[in-house]
Amino acid sequence: MGYSVHKKTSGFTLVEVIISIGLFVAVMTIAVSALISLMDAQRRAQAFREVMDNIDFAMENISRSLRLGANYHCGPSGGITTPQDCPGGDDYIAFTDVLGGTTIFRLENGVLERSTDGGSTFLALTSPSVTIHRLDFFVNGTAAGDLKQPGVRIVVGGLVELSKGATNFDIETFVTQRLLDS
Repeated sequence: MGYSVHKKTSGFTLVEVIISIGLFVAVMTIAVSALISLMDAQRRAQAFREVMDNIDFAMENISRSLRLGANYHCGPSGGITTPQDCPGGDDYIAFTDVLGGTTIFRLENGVLERSTDGGSTFLALTSPSVTIHRLDFFVNGTAAGDLKQPGVRIVVGGLVELSKGATNFDIETFVTQRLLDS
C-alpha cells in the first residue's frame, strides 16, 4: 500500500489572507472617508440653514411690521414721525407701528437693527455670522391725498460666513400698508 506525502488541507494561503485583508482595509477606508465627508457636508448645510432661517426671520419681522404700520418715513433726516418718500432708497426707515409707537429699522456696521422705542435703543435682528452689505428701503405713496397706497420695496444683500467659506445672498420683497391711505 502506498501512502501519499501530500495532505489536502482546506483553508487560505498566507498570500490570499494578506490580499483579502488589504482589500477590506481599502474598502473600509473609502467608506469611512465618504461618511466623514457626508457628515461635514451635513454640518455645513445645517449651519447655512440656521443662518438663512435667521435672515428669513428678520425679513418676515420687517415685512409684518411695515404691513401693519403707517406713516413711513424713509431716511434719518427730518421728523421721523412725518411721512416721507424716498424713491432712491435709504438704509433707514421709521414708521408708526400697530400699537402707535415708533419703530425704526436700520443698517449699522453690517448688522440689521430694530428699535421699538423711537430710536433710543437698537437690537440686532441678524446673527453675528451674517454681514449685511446692502439694506435699502424704497418708499413711495406716503403723501396724503396722492391716491397711492403707501408701499415699501426692501432689498437686502449680504454675506453668510460659515466655517469653510462664505456665501453671498440677495433678497427682495415688497410690502404695502394694510391701512387704507386717505
